[in-house]
This record gives sequence, C-alpha cells and structure tokens, in this order.
Amino acid sequence: MTESQLIEIIYISAASAEAQFESWMAVTIALVVAAYTAGYRLNSKVRYMIAFLYVLICVLFYLRYDNELYAIGIHIQQLREMGSDFGAKNIALMRVIRSMVVIGATTLAVALIVSPRLGGQASDDT
Repeated sequence: MTESQLIEIIYISAASAEAQFESWMAVTIALVVAAYTAGYRLNSKVRYMIAFLYVLICVLFYLRYDNELYAIGIHIQQLREMGSDFGAKNIALMRVIRSMVVIGATTLAVALIVSPRLGGQASDDT
C-alpha cells in the first residue's frame, strides 16, 4: 500500500470515528431530554429496560469507536515503517478523553432515566 493510500484510510477511519461519536452524543441528548420531559410517566420496569438498552448501545458504540482508533494506530505504524513524516498527534489523549466523556455521560444518562423522580414530577411505579 502506498503512503497516500494509508493516509487516505486514516482520514476515512477518523471521519467514521467522529461520525460515530456524534451519533452517540445525539442519542444521549435525546435520551436525557426524553427522560426529563416524559420519564415520570414511565413505570420503573420500563425505565430500567430503556436504561439497559441504552447501555448496550453505548457499549456497541464504544467498541466500534475503539476499533477505528486501533485501525488508525496500525496504519500510522505502517507509515512510520515506510519512513513517512505523516504526523497524527494526540491519538492516545483523544482516546482517554473520549472514554471519560462516554463513561461519564452514559452514567449520568442512566442515572437520570432510572431515577424515581424525573422532570420534577412524581414517579408512577404502579
């Protein structure tokens, strides 16, 4: 594979990882808004099922995202072995920061959806 092909693959993988992260953010924001505005209308079993499905979605997202970053790392290593001066900086730092964002936001979203009081309204656990 040529240097330009590897660089193109890196940019495609980076765009894919970014799109996945943006999709996850949209899902998380939608869940938080829905939980806050209508969550009090759901009984506790439904809230826990929604939270469980959301956690599964987050795990799937994170695995796909991490796989993209792993592939980028492999391609960067191939470029270095070819003697390329292509520089991709801060990938490890981005991985750590995005991991913290995903874990923190997922935890907060799950706490919000399973909370017995959402949107300032009393829960209907019947």
